[in-house]
Amino acid sequence: MGSKGCRKEKKRVQVPLERVRDTTPKQDTPSHRVLEVLTSHLSYKNVTQTVSDGAAAVEKHQQQHD
Repeated sequence: MGSKGCRKEKKRVQVPLERVRDTTPKQDTPSHRVLEVLTSHLSYKNVTQTVSDGAAAVEKHQQQHD
């Protein structure tokens, strides 16, 4: 009888992933938080434009050094 009780306890311990995420300290994932804030403030179009501008700048910089 005692072992059956233990099994029930174990099943009850399982929590949905979302609840686990909420309880984890936000310090653990600063970059993830930053991304969330950025994407919520900027539209997808603006983000992709900024990324492509950055890529173009990097290419120009590399060409100058070659």
